[in-house]
Amino acid sequence: MDAPSVLTPQRNAGQKASEGDRMTEDVPMILVMGACGVGKSTIARGLADRMSARFIEADDFHPADNKALMAQGIPLTDDNRWPWLDAIAADAQSRPGLSVLACSALRRVYRDRLRLTCRPMPIIHLHADADLLKARVAARRDHYMPPSLVQSQLDTLEPPTEDEMACILPAFDTPADIVARASGFVIRHLDRASIPAAVRD
Repeated sequence: MDAPSVLTPQRNAGQKASEGDRMTEDVPMILVMGACGVGKSTIARGLADRMSARFIEADDFHPADNKALMAQGIPLTDDNRWPWLDAIAADAQSRPGLSVLACSALRRVYRDRLRLTCRPMPIIHLHADADLLKARVAARRDHYMPPSLVQSQLDTLEPPTEDEMACILPAFDTPADIVARASGFVIRHLDRASIPAAVRD
């Protein structure tokens, strides 16, 4: 089993875009990120259960136009993504407490957009090679994302940097192992006050 790569922030985890850019009060959120096919939804749902947190599926917030583009094998642009990311953040704001988000969040600017209100935001970055991801995506049923977009997502991917409080885990381990390692990382790095009492005590 590979050891997880841990990126520890060199500055306060909440420090990022200017304070004037913040939309409202901060809410804590765990981001499970990576290219399509890494298993974000499975791991985020398992992590939410383990952390007594709310699960958020980013795919649910894509408008029909975005889904139609991806179904045709057309990568989304930043202009396609900004309203989507803002809708996710607004949903996280709508209810108090810790959330776990399954979201590609491929570029640093996308993660910074979420961090405008969703912070602290520890990151679980799942990674795997293109062949495994293409095979997983091809095996899906009733999903709009085609295997042809896997390489585009990998080309777009900007892995988290040292100031982003991130843990990098291989997507080919069992879900139970990944969730266990991810929860251990979050408990060690997330402010105690952000963790539900049933988990931290």
